Amino acid sequence: MKDLIVSCRATNRFPVGSDDEIEFHADLVQQLRINGTLGWLYPLILIIVILILLFLTIFICSALKKRKQNQYNVAKREKTLRTVEENERLKEVEVVYEE
Repeated sequence: MKDLIVSCRATNRFPVGSDDEIEFHADLVQQLRINGTLGWLYPLILIIVILILLFLTIFICSALKKRKQNQYNVAKREKTLRTVEENERLKEVEVVYEE
């Protein structure tokens, strides 16, 4: 079992009610305890899983948005439908001429 002590000190300076600046300090001391030699692995796996879920969510939302935008393009859909219908009529005419 490993013990690790992490400390952080924040300093800020600003005026309080007068023109003179007063310096303020905030200290944080945190003791971390890691069990075993692979104790660091669990947080790393959790971070990787969260990142994968984030990327999947972004990808799925962008795919759904793109799909939804394509549904509302009525002019493009009608043009494609007309082209398909014209191609079918041309094929029918070719079949009639071949007979």
